[in-house]
Amino acid sequence: MIDHDRATLAIYSESRTVAEITASLQLEPTEAANVGEHTRSGRAGRAYKPEYLTYQRTTWLLDVTARSTGGEEGVNALRRLVGLALPAAAALESLRVDCETVIWWSGDSTNTQGTFVVPSSLIKDLAAIGCEVRGTVFLDDHDAGRD
Repeated sequence: MIDHDRATLAIYSESRTVAEITASLQLEPTEAANVGEHTRSGRAGRAYKPEYLTYQRTTWLLDVTARSTGGEEGVNALRRLVGLALPAAAALESLRVDCETVIWWSGDSTNTQGTFVVPSSLIKDLAAIGCEVRGTVFLDDHDAGRD
C-alpha cells in the first residue's frame, strides 16, 4: 500500500517567465526559477558543467504531499493537486503552445508491492487537465540488511 505520496505540477518554458505562468494559472508556485537563474548546484558553487549551474528554461512547480490513512487509494497528493489544477485547465491548455506541462507523481510503499488505485473520477479529472502524468513507486525493501 502507498503510505506517502507526492505530486507536482511542473511547467517548463524557454520563452515565458515565472510571473507570466503564475498570472496565467492564477496559482502560486511552491518553487520557481527563470531562465538564467542559478540552480541549487550553482548557488552552492559546485564545479559542474555550466548548463547545470543555471536554469536552461523557466521552471514553475506546484508541489503537494500527503499521507494515506485507512483504506485510501494511496494517491491523495495527486487528488489534491488535481483539485488545485482543475480550475486552471483552460490556462494550462493555452500554455502548452510554448510550454511543457507535466504532472510528476511518486508514492512510497509500506511493503514490496506498490499497490495503489487511481479512481475513475480522478482519471477523468486528470484527462480534463490534459497533462502527461509521469509516476514512480518506491518499494520498501524488507530484505535490506539481511545476509
